[in-house]
Amino acid sequence: MQVGSQYQDCWNAFIGCFGKGGLPSLYTGWKAVLCRNIPHSIIKFYTYENLKPLCLVSAKPNSGLSTLQTLLCGGIAGSTAAFFTTPFDVVKTKLQTQVSYLLYWHQLLHLCLIFIQAPGTIGKYSGVLHALQEIARQEGFQGLYRGLTPRLAMYISQGAIFFFFASYEFLKVVFALQVPQSHVQAIHNQQNADYPKLRSEQTEVLNQNSLAN
Repeated sequence: MQVGSQYQDCWNAFIGCFGKGGLPSLYTGWKAVLCRNIPHSIIKFYTYENLKPLCLVSAKPNSGLSTLQTLLCGGIAGSTAAFFTTPFDVVKTKLQTQVSYLLYWHQLLHLCLIFIQAPGTIGKYSGVLHALQEIARQEGFQGLYRGLTPRLAMYISQGAIFFFFASYEFLKVVFALQVPQSHVQAIHNQQNADYPKLRSEQTEVLNQNSLAN
C-alpha cells in the first residue's frame, strides 16, 4: 500500500498478495526485517541505559530522570538505532517492492500490465547480502542511507514516546527488573537493626553451652 495504488485497504492487499504468491509472498523480506529489528532494539536499549547515568551525575540520590531527560535520552537512543540500521531498512523495502519473475510470469506476456505493478526491480535481488552488495556497488554509500532524514525524525519521536509515555521505567519496576532504591535502603536498614539482636542471641547460646560443659 505504501508503494502503489492497486490496493485500497489492508484486507484487499492481504487477499491480493496471498492470491498472487501464496503464503510466501506475505513474508517477503522477512530476513531483512530481522536484520533491521534485532540490532535496532539492542542499540536503542543499550544507548538509553548508558545515557541515563550521564544525566544523573549531578542529580540527588535516589532520584530518577526528569520528563525532559527521559524524552531526550529516548530520542537520542531511537535516532542512534535508526542511523545504524537504515541500510537494512533500505534492503527490506527493495526486496518487498521488487517484482518476481516467478510471481508474475503470466503477465510478462502483456508488457502493459508490468508497468502498473508496484514499483521496484524485477527479480533484481536474491537476498539480503546480495541486495546490500548491489546497492553499494550501483548507488554507493548514499544509496544505503536513502530516506535517512525522515527515518531519523520518525524514530526520535518513537524513542521519546516509548521511553516516556509507554512508561518503560515504570514497567521495569513492575516486573522487578529494577528494585526501587528506597526499598533496597529499607531492607539494608532492617538488616542493620536486626544484627545486634542476632549477635546477642548467638553470644547467649555460646555462654550457655560453655556453662553446660
